[in-house]
Amino acid sequence: MWPTFLFSIKSYVLRYLIVRANIIIINDRKMIPKKSKRNKFLRPFLFNITAYFSKKIYD
Repeated sequence: MWPTFLFSIKSYVLRYLIVRANIIIINDRKMIPKKSKRNKFLRPFLFNITAYFSKKIYD
């Protein structure tokens, strides 16, 4: 009972984080002209994390 419950919470939280990170990425793309160095570094990093976790969840 408990492990499956915790696992479902974990997958739900990971899915939420993926959605949040994707929203951040989309907003970054909208505001590209005035981008700072921080976002140049963060966008690929976030994208790789989301790709990794979504692969883990859906496989």
